Amino acid sequence: NVDIAGRVVRIYGVRSFDHERGSGKVSNLLIMDETGSVRVVFWGEKAEPVESGAIKRGDVIQVRSGYTRTGLSGDVEVHVGRRGRILVNPAVVEPMPEVREEKVKIGEVKEGLRDLVVEGVVSSVSNVRTFTRPDGRTGRVASVFLRDESGEIRVSLWNENADLVDNLEKGVSIQVSGAYSKGGFSGSVELHCPAGCEITVLERSAGELPSLRTQFAKISELEEGMQSVDLKGKVVSNLGKRTFTRLNGKAGKVGTLIVADDGARVRVVLWGDNADAIDSLVEGSEVIVENGYTKLGINEEVEVHVGWRGRVKAVREEFVPMICDLEPGMRNLRLKAGIVEVGLPEEFEDSKLLSAVVGDETGISPAVFWDGHVEAVKDLKPGQSLFIENAEVNDLGEIHVQADSSVSINEGSVDVLATPEAKPTWIGSMEEQVLGRIRAATVGLIDVRMTEAFGERRPVCTCLVDDGTGQAVATVFGSRCSALFSDSSQGDPYRRENFILGRDFLFEGVVLGERLRVKRVRSPDPKQEIREMLRGMSGDD
Repeated sequence: NVDIAGRVVRIYGVRSFDHERGSGKVSNLLIMDETGSVRVVFWGEKAEPVESGAIKRGDVIQVRSGYTRTGLSGDVEVHVGRRGRILVNPAVVEPMPEVREEKVKIGEVKEGLRDLVVEGVVSSVSNVRTFTRPDGRTGRVASVFLRDESGEIRVSLWNENADLVDNLEKGVSIQVSGAYSKGGFSGSVELHCPAGCEITVLERSAGELPSLRTQFAKISELEEGMQSVDLKGKVVSNLGKRTFTRLNGKAGKVGTLIVADDGARVRVVLWGDNADAIDSLVEGSEVIVENGYTKLGINEEVEVHVGWRGRVKAVREEFVPMICDLEPGMRNLRLKAGIVEVGLPEEFEDSKLLSAVVGDETGISPAVFWDGHVEAVKDLKPGQSLFIENAEVNDLGEIHVQADSSVSINEGSVDVLATPEAKPTWIGSMEEQVLGRIRAATVGLIDVRMTEAFGERRPVCTCLVDDGTGQAVATVFGSRCSALFSDSSQGDPYRRENFILGRDFLFEGVVLGERLRVKRVRSPDPKQEIREMLRGMSGDD
């Protein structure tokens, strides 16, 4: 029967769990009054206001009929179960202190502090590591090192926060809010960032934080004994990875790449969890090596080694949508296309429209040009190039160029895919700008991320596929990605651990450069494949 009120300082999100009677939810808040702070734990339906966003940081909440327990940290917590009630910003409540965040210098961080705010420059970033807890559940962690004028500290990002490292680069200034400190393995103090911890990229003027810019070393200039080596180059050869047993009996992993720049090559040796990057890198992949160190190898040549403070990552290409990527509901579309055919202008009460077909190397699509764009498009010839901005895709998959869109007529022409029907083929014999269909297994996930453009969040997945005749790097956009990920009722369905490895899929797409731009993904239909095989044997089209 504990009644308490306080201002919300930190929100730690909502977590689902299973128990003997079914499933449930739990959420955690940190609230404060003039005497201190306490963690409040909401169970079951009481977590709904947090999940829906009805409770925000800075709100005052009043808890009625809660009960106290000792938490994992040893501190007293207030729990709210079936009998409890929650009031948000109640009309009558005693004044509460405002939320004030006091920044702490890295050199001033001591063990045992909570709800810390620390700013610094990212000096190194690790890859995400997956581990198994004693209860059999999996967890994820990544590390970031921060530096300011007073020192450097390791920040461990746990579970959903681990994905934040994908958007952090060496030399970026960030603020970490809501972390706690504890002793590390080496005796130094570390920061830990659990659920609810916030990481914000800062805009900094020169001189406010120490400058730390990535400067890529040339392979031809590498020497023995160099530290904090950053490289950028292309994978010449992927020599795979292997496991071994350390002197202490624990298992270890090591992987090896040959990376080149400007004609020079170097062996890159990846230790521990960094070796898993091997699985998603193929010949021709452009990679960045961060915070490596050099030493002489067995053949007395300089090698670059990447340990727990470094990482290897594939260089992300900016995603620009093409015709094959279009999905209903896309907005703010920017597209380069060529005219395939143009219809006759039509007039309504107060509007004009012109129906057309546009295309690029990946396919064709119907398009509707409205009002002021009709005159500009009606006399265009097949092949003429357009650049369309701020267009929309309707529920039928048509591109609609509205009054507030813009259309530029460009000189030259655009190659348009000539074969709209996909032909069965093999990776080893695929031709550029020919729509093909391959049956291939997923053998590696190179990258998966969400785009904020085109009206809503959509995934972009880059994966490695193999059909026995060769390997291809496939780019898959939007809802098509869902076929490659297992169903997940918790959180983001496009997590790396949900990617389906080793299963055959049918990929329809076009080879552009060194990539397979995927138009369609589906599971194989054995009956359909047998029919196609029989037609091929009989010579029928």
